[in-house]
Amino acid sequence: MTAGSRLRPTPGVTRVTPSGDSCTGHRARRPENCGIINNAYARQTAADDDPRCRNGRRGVAEVWDVLESKGDDLSTLGLLKAAQTLGERVYEVLEESIVDGVIAPGSHLREDEVAKQLGVSRNPVREAIQRLVHDGFVEHRAGKKGAFVHAPSDKEVQEVFHARSLLESDCARLAAENISDVDLARLQELLGHGDAAIAAKDAKHLLELNDRFHNIVVEAADNSVIARMLGVLQRRIRWYFYRVVVTRAAGSWDQHRQIYEALREHDGDRAAVCMMAHVMQTAATIRDHHDTVDGAGLSDWPAHP
Repeated sequence: MTAGSRLRPTPGVTRVTPSGDSCTGHRARRPENCGIINNAYARQTAADDDPRCRNGRRGVAEVWDVLESKGDDLSTLGLLKAAQTLGERVYEVLEESIVDGVIAPGSHLREDEVAKQLGVSRNPVREAIQRLVHDGFVEHRAGKKGAFVHAPSDKEVQEVFHARSLLESDCARLAAENISDVDLARLQELLGHGDAAIAAKDAKHLLELNDRFHNIVVEAADNSVIARMLGVLQRRIRWYFYRVVVTRAAGSWDQHRQIYEALREHDGDRAAVCMMAHVMQTAATIRDHHDTVDGAGLSDWPAHP
């Protein structure tokens, strides 16, 4: 991956912050003009105590005010959670960018370039890349410097989805016995949001809604061992699913409705069968898309929405 150039100072430019204050000269830089990784890092390093923030994170505008008060080097912000190292935070940024398709399979990640974009030393970047290699998102190639984003094979994808189908079908069976009226209402609401996202062809929102639907089923199953095992697979599942989310959307949400109906009727056997069919159909869609496009590896990710 080629590192984006850092934004240069713009003398005499005045910017009004969300709080109404203005800043002039070398402090007036806009985060949206920085490289992709810089923006992701800014989101990740935000403090977690702002009540205005969804999921406890500040928006880009609020983060930018903090950046302006501290200077260029993001590693000096002091915004890391106490329990996290800088390497862990860099890992989160890179993993999120890979999973969401910002950094495509085959992209070259050079430690020095990533470190320059993030304003950190090479050590935390090296630590993050080593962990990404361990988790299967990144690989080293003989005779080449740096690391490369892994391009999953069809066999790899099918194996992950097969494991998922076994685990989630059991979750659906258990959830049918335990699910509350509150969780059923949450699932029904998600079905409506899914219809709107399908009409808008909003891939990112569809991914989020899909995750939430499946997470509610897993939570309702109330089996911590299965939940942990699925947690290991979840990021890879999202990574694979991203490339077909719009193509698969209509069929996927029809199957979500079938799962919902089985859960509402507390029919565990039917819920398990519906979930198994749903997961394996997604795997088949990814395989068919893979065979049609390149037949070698999942390297044709769409542009990030």
